[in-house]
Amino acid sequence: MTVGKLGENITIRSIMALFAPTGASLFSAAHPRDGLPSVSMGKFVSVIALRRADAPGLFPTDRLAAQICQHVIGMRSETLGDPPKPSKSEEQNAHSERNEDELNDFVDVKTTRIDEDETALLRQAFMLNPSQTVYEYLKGHQAEVVDFVRSELGAAD
Repeated sequence: MTVGKLGENITIRSIMALFAPTGASLFSAAHPRDGLPSVSMGKFVSVIALRRADAPGLFPTDRLAAQICQHVIGMRSETLGDPPKPSKSEEQNAHSERNEDELNDFVDVKTTRIDEDETALLRQAFMLNPSQTVYEYLKGHQAEVVDFVRSELGAAD
């Protein structure tokens, strides 16, 4: 009983035990950042299991993980989802763009379509660079999110 040790009557609504899958590491973030430098606390929390090959010259893994955790909190990711598949029109556009004259490259304008209703992490537009999906961002950094958890303090489970 917590009353005897802490002097408070605490009711715990839910609890999770997280284990890193083989070859992956766990990273976490909280928002807003409260607490001590060594203890992250906030209303929102995310924990990701990230798998990444060690190679010299790569973007630091802890910063990459912090960005993905921030994305999970901010974009309200609910599931991992499958990687996005390019549509036939996107493949045709990519092929035709390669065949265009290089002098006309400055005219090529891409619009970024952000589906704010998308809840699958890998298919969401990356919060810090909406011109690419989270999957494309991770792939570019030779990383893979194996699983993740997002939780909100006081939310009904």
